[in-house]
Parts: sequence; C-alpha cells; structure tokens
Amino acid sequence: MYKLLSTYYRQCYNFTWAGDQNSTTCEDRSPPCILPLVFTVPSTRPPDMQALEEYCKENQCAIKCKKEASCIRWNWYDVNDRLTNFSLFCGTVADDTNKDTTGAKPVDSGCWKERVGINMKEMCVCNDRDLCNHAHGLSSPAHVLVFFSVGIGLVQLFMGGLWVR
Repeated sequence: MYKLLSTYYRQCYNFTWAGDQNSTTCEDRSPPCILPLVFTVPSTRPPDMQALEEYCKENQCAIKCKKEASCIRWNWYDVNDRLTNFSLFCGTVADDTNKDTTGAKPVDSGCWKERVGINMKEMCVCNDRDLCNHAHGLSSPAHVLVFFSVGIGLVQLFMGGLWVR
C-alpha cells in the first residue's frame, strides 16, 4: 500500500521558522507564511533540524503533495546575509524570464536569489526525494521549539519571473 501512495505523492516539509518576528499568525508576515509557525530560543538561531525532524515524525510537519509538485524552501536574509526566517512547503514553480519562448517553463530544481531593498530572498526548489526541502547546514545546538497552528491558507507568490503556486 505504501508503494502505491508514494507513486502519486511526494512529501515536503511544511512550516515557517519565524526567526525574530514575534507574531504568532501569518497576518503580519510577508509571504510565504506557512503554518505551523516554528519559534526558537534564542529567536535568531535557526532550528536544530535533527531535533525538528524527530519532532516532525511524531507531529506531522510534512504534508503529502501531488507528485508533479516540488518541495520549496524560501529563505530571507538580512543586510549582513544572516538568515532571518524561512518557509518550507510544496508547490509548482515556473520560469517566464526567457522572452524568446512562449509561456512559462516548469522548474523542478535549483535556487534563485533576488535583492529586495537591503534584504535578500532566496528560493530553492527540489523534487529528487521526499523531504528534500529541509535545511542543510543549519543545524545548531538543541534549543526550544514551539509550534503555533492557527489554520492553513493558500499562498501565491511572485519572485522576479518565477511563479510559485
């Protein structure tokens, strides 16, 4: 039965690490904001991904996405290139930056960065394995993780010619 399900679905992490933003809802945040929100102590330290993966095994931080969807990681960096928050979710990405072709071309892997004022946003897309949108290289000593689930919303985003649905 599991093999049949894995043929039609992919699993992606699905949450937002809030960073040092204290709001417990997505209403006051720039998209993407994916519930549940993850908070850490200290708030400027990204989550310990090993501890988070253990927590997610028991508390369903991953969702099943249609196989044609990709896992997405959306990072925000400050002026000093310090990671300030990130969101992990599934969706589809299309590139419409090539004006020589008609329509947008689906994208299923790679990373793109764009400067937004003094900050940098980065979007990474993968679909080579389940849960591929986890945070490589962000592990740190164990600290407190607090989850807030308030509901689920649909987020549509635009990033300089790359559409995320």
